Amino acid sequence: MNKRKMFLRMVTASLLRRRSRMIVALLSVAIGAAILSGLVTIYVDVPRQMGAQFRNYGANMIFTPTDGHFTVNDISKGKSYIDSKDIVGVTPYRYESVRIHELPVMAAGTDMEQAKLTSPYWSVEGAFPSAGGQILLGASLAEKFRLGIGDEVTVNYTPEDQETEEDGTVTDNTKDMTVAGILETGGPEEDYVYIPMTDLEELTGIPGKIDIAELSVSAKSDKLKEYADKISANVPGVSARLVKRVTESESTVLTKLQALVLLVTVIVLALTMICVATTMTAVVTERRREIGLRKAIGASNGGIIA
Repeated sequence: MNKRKMFLRMVTASLLRRRSRMIVALLSVAIGAAILSGLVTIYVDVPRQMGAQFRNYGANMIFTPTDGHFTVNDISKGKSYIDSKDIVGVTPYRYESVRIHELPVMAAGTDMEQAKLTSPYWSVEGAFPSAGGQILLGASLAEKFRLGIGDEVTVNYTPEDQETEEDGTVTDNTKDMTVAGILETGGPEEDYVYIPMTDLEELTGIPGKIDIAELSVSAKSDKLKEYADKISANVPGVSARLVKRVTESESTVLTKLQALVLLVTVIVLALTMICVATTMTAVVTERRREIGLRKAIGASNGGIIA
């Protein structure tokens, strides 16, 4: 019998005679590997999923002008410094004072499709405006004016440079619009009337003016801060700021979750190693005489370890 056959025979006999110990060791490794793979999946995937869920709480970055107003081109320049795969939505807003039923209200001109992306928490009874001549009315205003879905309403706007008629009256710009939906958020949004940007520009006669832009960006807080700093430093007229109530909450929750998963992973790995090491130590201890015999007949240390 040659050396290799003798080695295989000894290993096979050892496994067969100590089946229970080998099964315990193998089970420990299998269970530890299964748990660790699950924890690694949680460590990597859950923060991504939770980050997506945090986007439901609204925008986490805001563009504000440094000199009064900015334009769509300024927003595009700022957006170019953010990785496109991280951008969930970019919503411009323009605020103007208008009148409904001769009472002053604040109108917000915006891109309705982008508003759905950056403000998914908005609860709309009816539908978002999908065509010109439609508005989204805040619930407080709808109750105040006793308006419902499908009602017609005339929106009046008085330009600042409008000339006064001979009799002292001022001619308003007016636009007849239809209530497409009622907005309920439980917040200040219910006190606004939301108008498609093109309609508000037509009503005011002043195109291209934007007061603020809200962005929803799927990135960690440190990366968000890096984006904001780059935009503020490189885009004239645009100041990028983070919405701390969203970014800090997200960062705190995800950091604690990852720390917990990492701690559990280390504990499971340590327990698995202890179990396997204890089993193997017991096996080696039982074979002291066999090891001594092999050494006496000239076995090398490498062969015994193997």
